[in-house]
Amino acid sequence: MHAELAVFSLLYVLIISLILFYRPFWSNSTVIALALWLVVCNAVYGVDAILWADNTNVHIPGWCDIVTRILLAANVALPGACLGISVDLERIASTRSMPDDNYTKKMRLIYDITLCFLIPVFYVSLHFIVQEHRFDIVKDFGCVASIYPSTLSAVMMTLPAVIICMVALSFSG
Repeated sequence: MHAELAVFSLLYVLIISLILFYRPFWSNSTVIALALWLVVCNAVYGVDAILWADNTNVHIPGWCDIVTRILLAANVALPGACLGISVDLERIASTRSMPDDNYTKKMRLIYDITLCFLIPVFYVSLHFIVQEHRFDIVKDFGCVASIYPSTLSAVMMTLPAVIICMVALSFSG
């Protein structure tokens, strides 16, 4: 067993959880979403490393069903949170004035929720189109999503995250 996988994953859960309690981040929803997704993913990786140490037996099938969907959603949620942070930083660095009324704050929150939570849910629903079977289990790592190897699945499962990352890069550059 690779004990360091579980140890470091759960250590990162602790570190990122402590960062969540740092007060200046409370007003930035994309930073909170990024931290939450990182905590959840690292917790999943830590538990999976413990459960599937040196084996590939299906211990908890329901766990794998849930975890593969969470990790799939994280594939676009993490770039979405980075895009939200890039947009916020671009707004701060720009010389144009931005309104600071309640409507603008509400629209920014809706934008952040869409990027960090709604688009990932839609992305997970796209996975059902290219799903070969429920999940795969990789020794020492745990459950991973099963994707049928085809051009359509490569486009549907890779392109959304790449596009979000490219847009974030354009805001950052």
